[in-house]
Amino acid sequence: MIKKTDLLAAAARVIQQRGLGNLTLEAVASEAGVSKGGLLYHFSSKEELVRGLNEQSLHVFQKRLDEEYAKTGSYVQAYASASFTQIDDPEDYCADSSLLAAIANYREVLAMWEDDYRLLREKMAEEHIPLEKGLIVRLVCDGLLFSRMFDLDPLSREEQSRVLAQLQAMLREDAPC
Repeated sequence: MIKKTDLLAAAARVIQQRGLGNLTLEAVASEAGVSKGGLLYHFSSKEELVRGLNEQSLHVFQKRLDEEYAKTGSYVQAYASASFTQIDDPEDYCADSSLLAAIANYREVLAMWEDDYRLLREKMAEEHIPLEKGLIVRLVCDGLLFSRMFDLDPLSREEQSRVLAQLQAMLREDAPC
């Protein structure tokens, strides 16, 4: 029996390999090797599928964030590390694919991401991270994701590592940005 996670991975592959315009229930079912009825058993509509992609992406990100937080003790540093890790993970449910699908079809799904940003702001305040520094971290992480999403001069792994090291150094400094 096919699992939801397999269907979500198939949906992400359809978006990555064939483009967002080809994200249909039929294409996802075909990519997953199931009947459309098998797909509809788990996701009754394309909107539900897109919501599932975003929920899974956020879940994977939160898991990474928790792991990084356990290492660093700083939510903002953990956010940066988890973001950079997510960008390179081939097993990821493709935050870029899920975001593209939500932007193009279901803007209300983006509210889930807004909650993530709101939590980041709260944690920055709790950790006494100057607003500007925290926003730099968020915007760099977003920029890396969007750069990859639209294939606009995405950074190499080495470049990403250097940028992450710079962000972490900036967060450890007492001076404002």
